[in-house]
Amino acid sequence: MIRPKSNRQIIPWSLFFAALFILSLDYWNWDQPVGIGPLHLPVWIYGFILLQLLLAAGIYLFSRKFWREPSQSE
Repeated sequence: MIRPKSNRQIIPWSLFFAALFILSLDYWNWDQPVGIGPLHLPVWIYGFILLQLLLAAGIYLFSRKFWREPSQSE
């Protein structure tokens, strides 16, 4: 595992994952009537799918940068 050289490398990732966490709570839609969207699914499902795709992309990019095998020169 490669450790970040400074906090400047890890802060954007921390903010990205924290934002996904906050958005996943969906507190602004509590006690709201459930709308039906395309394919007769609740509208919140589409937001959830988008968040999951963003999370998967974020984990993929983060792991490509920080969880690779260190080279011999490091």
